[in-house]
Amino acid sequence: HEFLTSDHAVQRTRFSDGTTCVVNFGAKPYRVTVGGKSYLLPQNGWAVNGPRITQSLALEQGRPVTTIRAPGYTFCDRGGVPVTLRAEAPGRLRIVVEKAAPPKPTVTIPPSHADRSWQSATAAEARLYRLDARGERIDLLTLRRAADGSFRVPAQPGSLQLLWGKEARRPDLQAGRLRWRDYQQLGL
Repeated sequence: HEFLTSDHAVQRTRFSDGTTCVVNFGAKPYRVTVGGKSYLLPQNGWAVNGPRITQSLALEQGRPVTTIRAPGYTFCDRGGVPVTLRAEAPGRLRIVVEKAAPPKPTVTIPPSHADRSWQSATAAEARLYRLDARGERIDLLTLRRAADGSFRVPAQPGSLQLLWGKEARRPDLQAGRLRWRDYQQLGL
């Protein structure tokens, strides 16, 4: 543990596994480099880099942004929309979009941040579903992809599931709403 400023407001701790954490308890923003990346830490901001996690509360374009990345997991609230990405299985990613403030029409999702098997080339066969409160698929959504392999989804609170590769090639059986005459034709 060490103090990086004479007033002891900025402190760094290094752990035995190589994880480094810097915290700014001071009133003024402080620029620091952790894990080879530069951060501007606001009051009570922090940056952590280790073998299994990278996280920070840092200023980006004058706004505080929280980012957490660990194997199979990413959280970020950049742009005022908290988004969590969690790898459920190879080729299957759960996306949770929290309440947006301020409202944004869409949010960019980079699947490779939570699952390294995602590649731009596999995006062509990907499927994106909206999920209900139980985690059941209710809608197949259209993916709007960017050149870097990321895509945009509506910034509406809720859960989504992204499938690609073998997961996206599985049959997708869905029953739509049946009308009375449909029941009659089926003999029900």
